Amino acid sequence: MPFSSPQICSSDTLSDDVEVTFPILANSVPTSLPTASKVPIPEGDRCTFCEFGIPDLTVLPPKAGGQTCGDVKETSVSHINGDELCDIIQSVESICCPEPAPPCTFCLGGIPDLALQPPIAGGKTCGQVRQQAAAYSNGDPLCNTIQSEESTCCPSEPADHCTFCEEGIPDLTVVIPEAGGQTCGEIRQSTAGHVNGDGICNAIQSVERQCCPGPADLCVFCKGGIPDLTVVIPEAGGQTCGEIKQSSASFITGDETCNIIQSVERKCCMHMASNLADDLSLRIQMASNFDHGIDCASHNADWSLCYSQLFVFEYAGTEAYTDNNFAIYFSSIHRLLHVDHPDFEHGHVVGDLTYIKPTASFKGFEPSSEIILPVVFEYWSVQESDKMPRFFVVDSRDDSTAVIPNTDTEDLHDFVIPYTSSMKTEGDNNVPMTAENRYTRNEKLSEGFETDTSTRIIPTPFRVDISETAQSFGIVGVSLINADLLGKLQSGAEGLVSTITMKTASDRDHVLILTIGTLPNDIAGTESYTMEITAEGTTITASHEEGLFYGVMSFLGLLDTSSSRSTMPVKEMTIYDKPRFDYRGHQIDSARNFRTKESVMQTIDAMALYKLNNLHFGLSNDEGWRLEIPGMEELTTVGSRRCFDLSEETCILTQL
Repeated sequence: MPFSSPQICSSDTLSDDVEVTFPILANSVPTSLPTASKVPIPEGDRCTFCEFGIPDLTVLPPKAGGQTCGDVKETSVSHINGDELCDIIQSVESICCPEPAPPCTFCLGGIPDLALQPPIAGGKTCGQVRQQAAAYSNGDPLCNTIQSEESTCCPSEPADHCTFCEEGIPDLTVVIPEAGGQTCGEIRQSTAGHVNGDGICNAIQSVERQCCPGPADLCVFCKGGIPDLTVVIPEAGGQTCGEIKQSSASFITGDETCNIIQSVERKCCMHMASNLADDLSLRIQMASNFDHGIDCASHNADWSLCYSQLFVFEYAGTEAYTDNNFAIYFSSIHRLLHVDHPDFEHGHVVGDLTYIKPTASFKGFEPSSEIILPVVFEYWSVQESDKMPRFFVVDSRDDSTAVIPNTDTEDLHDFVIPYTSSMKTEGDNNVPMTAENRYTRNEKLSEGFETDTSTRIIPTPFRVDISETAQSFGIVGVSLINADLLGKLQSGAEGLVSTITMKTASDRDHVLILTIGTLPNDIAGTESYTMEITAEGTTITASHEEGLFYGVMSFLGLLDTSSSRSTMPVKEMTIYDKPRFDYRGHQIDSARNFRTKESVMQTIDAMALYKLNNLHFGLSNDEGWRLEIPGMEELTTVGSRRCFDLSEETCILTQL
């Protein structure tokens, strides 16, 4: 539209008598323009032009009468959106500030390995290809070439890709020794191409807690605070309690370093539970299994059977203890039915774990005082071993725990007063076993011990032949001949012979000859053997190595190693032996009650001596897990540890 002279621009926002200059655009005739008076235009109404800037202010758009893009933008501020002149100004906007073409996209989800070289990238790495992409726009030929390498540099993740630290990794440079010295950042990159549940993903995820521990995983140290941060702990290399607490934040619960840190926790922070437990002792006194006047049925006792006892808590503190934020936990093989005291109540947690705690009416322990709690349990109690040791105090203010000292023992008489009766009911005529009457009953088994040494073999052999002319002789030591016939059992047999006879090779005067042969029909079997003992030597015959091994064990059973004599007496005889039972087992329950490797090996040796052939090794159940499984670390990091955690997220509760 041609313009040849100044025009009057009328608008609702302008007064009728204000003149406004307009730009000279294409097809207009330049004239001298009168000076126009300008009035402020509201920001929201001002004519918009290249709001995000003009790449080149000197560009001369066509149809703008020779004005530059910069001149046009300056003119726009004098007009308002929607008027005719603003529309003309905005018609050249696409020339002055064209929208940029979208950049060439490349591996938007990241590149697992920046150093990887794609096949047709001319030796460039994936990282260099990505940098190059920034110089191009989507759709141009060079961008298409670059994007052709995308599948090599950043393959698409599978639908169920291996997850690792999805919430982020606080420090990508942390080195994980179990991962071959890789950093957490490198481990996260290695998840590419793997899916949840495959072997490599499980191995990667096994170190996840070390790279990105959650708040619940962090190593806890002195949760209730540290009275004196400057206390020096020699076992910690001279570090102060404050320094130790700071270092704990770098580790997670259950790792070796956290365990070492927590081992000095009690020296840095006196737990609140200890304030009571250290001044407390317990004495348990049996009352009665019957004639106690208690309505057992009213307490929902099974078979309406219950017994009464007294729990006597003695407080030795010199100051009154008035806090009631504690509970006393203990294991009980019998269900606690009732606590007959207005200041205490009881509850059941899980399994055999039970507690007693004060009610709101509890006024506290007075100095050097005692509180007697009459308690009622289900069924009956006939011996002190019905009571479990290690009663412990839990303080809810800092979740600390402390064992009552006199119950931390294997000698139950330290806190259980000896029972005076073992009668379950009024008409109970059972005779309780004691060391004295057991000895008397078993004394007859020793008759003929010196003359008939075959009675020393356990289990009793199938048949023993001792001739009237058999002579007795003494043995100093034993030498095994043809021990290689024992196969994989050789080292075990030789070790037991050396341990039991405790003689050097030069002292072993009695030869024990092993042979493989045919056995009589009445004892034939894999584990059977015959043993012919003479003063010149002993020959053990079996059809298999197992039978030879059990024959050696029987021979060792004949030796009286406790004798004060210089030799061990043995009588000439022939033994024919076979097992009465194919399965002869023994159980070690390491899940409930952990045993050291040394004690387990000693138990296996004892099993061998008594010819037991099956070890039931309890490694896992709800009270504890001892078997490590890659990818299921919580089974051991949580399931193998005992502590007081009602949620059982960091450990398993203490119970049988």
